Amino acid sequence: MSPRRASPDFEFSNGSRIKTNQRSKSPRTPSPELRFERPNYDSKYELFSELKISKQILDGIQSMNIFELNRFQKAVLPPILKHPNTSFYIQAKPSFGKKIAYLIAACQQINPMIREPQALIIVPSADLALRLIRVVRSMTYYSKIQSKIIISDYQNSNEPIHEHLVICTSGILLHNLSRNDLFDINRIRITIYDEFPILTASEKSHYYIRELLNMKNNCQLIFFSANFDPNYELRLIQRFTKNLRCVNLLEKNDCFSGMLQYYIMCRDMGDKNKTLSKIFERTSVEKAMVFVSDKKGSTIVANELHHKGFKTFLLTSDVSVNKRLDEIRTFETSRSGILILTYPLSIGLDLTRVHMVINYDLPLENDNFFFEYFYRVLECSRPGNSYVVNLVDNQTKSRVRELEDYFAIKISKFDIY
Repeated sequence: MSPRRASPDFEFSNGSRIKTNQRSKSPRTPSPELRFERPNYDSKYELFSELKISKQILDGIQSMNIFELNRFQKAVLPPILKHPNTSFYIQAKPSFGKKIAYLIAACQQINPMIREPQALIIVPSADLALRLIRVVRSMTYYSKIQSKIIISDYQNSNEPIHEHLVICTSGILLHNLSRNDLFDINRIRITIYDEFPILTASEKSHYYIRELLNMKNNCQLIFFSANFDPNYELRLIQRFTKNLRCVNLLEKNDCFSGMLQYYIMCRDMGDKNKTLSKIFERTSVEKAMVFVSDKKGSTIVANELHHKGFKTFLLTSDVSVNKRLDEIRTFETSRSGILILTYPLSIGLDLTRVHMVINYDLPLENDNFFFEYFYRVLECSRPGNSYVVNLVDNQTKSRVRELEDYFAIKISKFDIY
């Protein structure tokens, strides 16, 4: 038996390294060393019209009243478009601008004259897939690019796929790929993995992603992650990619800049409900989101607030994806309201007009505690005139200090009474 090779390290811009346990067998020969590049925010590009984007896609982008590149897009779009044969691992906060960037990258790899799937976008939830397909169809309205969504509510298993761009969840895709006549995955030119830590969070989802990576390894791969500790992800990715560039746009010190965070002590669930009512009675925040640990609890909280005269919106997995999207759209277009939901249903929402996030329950899982807290806050609220309120009891109070230490932030105690 031959000895295992020493695994390469991942090196950050500050010089620190992450040791990895690279298996000796791999579909690809990994790079000897991966470095996180410093993002170039001083790009010469200011407008989408200055990039090498097809006129039809540009017209679609501008029809959505999007003309200028934001800070994130300036850093990632030029190198992705310039190096279509290079794969990227990008650490960045969740944002609508990120989705626009990778949709442009996907569309640029497509030849509309060839009627077959050429771009694949894998997302962690059906809700996010449905929101994304609507953006794609607006962006490609003036082009001949066709798109298709593959999720449990939208199955058409008897017909092969001829659309150019496919958006799907990993489990549904892998299930459908067992049929050889669905489409040829080896013809895919670009695959995008959005919210990669969530895609690999469970053992089952990790299996799906590993199998998909193993099937397809000769196209451009782009991974987006908001995980501060990419060790686990990079060990997996490196087994299947070459020419991988890593870019870090995620800085702990900047993520919560301009965001005020508080905690309020509560004795029990009844006390939490009273506190919640007091918050909305005494603040002028028009729109807020309340995170509850399970759907039963979220229904109870929504009913309590509704009975007290507050305008509430409830997201629960008991209703169809389309009904949840209708509820989100109504919430977005309303002048005021309170959205009550569990964490999994918040992935990909990007609600920019929400200025208060309330954690009725703190995240429960120890392994994903910091990651989930970060996503709850930044997925649904944006720094600047934003507030985060955590309702805690004697058992969960210690977690506030853990959050302060991990993110280097201040979470102040607030007395509502």
